[in-house]
Amino acid sequence: MLGVKRGFNFQAWNNRINRLSYDFVVCAKDSTVIAAIELDDKTHESESRAYTDDKKNKAAADAGLRLVRWSVRTLPSEEAIRSELLAPLLTGEKMEPRF
Repeated sequence: MLGVKRGFNFQAWNNRINRLSYDFVVCAKDSTVIAAIELDDKTHESESRAYTDDKKNKAAADAGLRLVRWSVRTLPSEEAIRSELLAPLLTGEKMEPRF
């Protein structure tokens, strides 16, 4: 889902992101990535996990990938999820990563 642009050191960048993953990736019918979703539970409160989350946030931001984080304690409704993910597409708003 994340790649390394030509002209950049593939090995160095790949080593930084190769073990990162997202809980969900939302794509359009043409496979264009709309957003990545992270569901944060209690495990995200540890210091080591916070470091990993920071790396994931930076990788998404640097790639121009919209990252949406929701707490598993207060998951939004289906309607709220749809609105959150589709609103920027319907309004033509530039999609920025949301942490």
